[in-house]
Amino acid sequence: MKFSMGQLLRFGIACLLTVAGHQAYAAGETSVKELIIKTKQGVKVDTLVMYPEQSTGSELGVVVMNHGFLMSNAYYRNVLAEIANQGFVVLAPQTIAPGGLPIGKPSTAVEAKSTADVINWMSTNLSGLVGQDVNFDKLALVNHSRGSKVAWTMLRDGLVNAKAVAAIDPVDGTQDGTGLATKGVSLKVPALIIGTGLGGQKNLGQACAPTNVNYNLFWSTVTNSPSWLFVANDYGHMDFLDDGINCGLTCSVCVGAAKDKSRPDLRSWLGSTIGSFLRGVVLGDDNSLESVDNNPLNLSLTKANR
Repeated sequence: MKFSMGQLLRFGIACLLTVAGHQAYAAGETSVKELIIKTKQGVKVDTLVMYPEQSTGSELGVVVMNHGFLMSNAYYRNVLAEIANQGFVVLAPQTIAPGGLPIGKPSTAVEAKSTADVINWMSTNLSGLVGQDVNFDKLALVNHSRGSKVAWTMLRDGLVNAKAVAAIDPVDGTQDGTGLATKGVSLKVPALIIGTGLGGQKNLGQACAPTNVNYNLFWSTVTNSPSWLFVANDYGHMDFLDDGINCGLTCSVCVGAAKDKSRPDLRSWLGSTIGSFLRGVVLGDDNSLESVDNNPLNLSLTKANR
């Protein structure tokens, strides 16, 4: 892994300012339950599980969430709860410990294998853990930042059989010593790609979602319909994360939305849009697919579709 002295300095400061705490999803705001499955129970890495509290009366689909680099899976609780409420069990494996320096971290290839191992273990244990019927033939991938590189690696290498993929401001960086996961890839499944208007802007000399490896690169791999690309023009790379988290400069080095732009509105739109897309593609709900284009909060969005 090769990093400049400036990158190491920035991440070193982030390491000092990052703490492990997070803000739990407030009780009463959702009908979603959660579990944290630990490695001592047999799973490859600790995994956050979120699922509907009340039985839907039918089999639940499965969504696997890959977090961004140095991020905690708990930072995405709000969006993941929105998705779970659409009839899915969400699995969010912690494939890299949050915070710290970018030195000595697992490569995306290792993260992809760890995620595939989690899926394999959960396929025989998850129904018993959540007390509801779960169908792994109805599997989708959701991911953020470098987590999208992990997901594309799994799809490219045949480590997972997914019905759909949704990428949140994806980045296909090569600092971990691996090549571009998007190179030469033609996705065989529908995709929803969410980009940001501010992700490519530099702060402290570096962009969090550089324009040469951002959402456009991932969109170029999409060949299947129905697929969508949305760009949230007024928002940045970390604006999707829950309020109140403590990720120090790991988050604050990224250019974010102006104070008059609502991050809760962004998360609400994001969770609803991903949920509608996955319900339509994975669970076969055509009415939900018609909702993907909805923008009731009037966010500034640029859109393309295939």
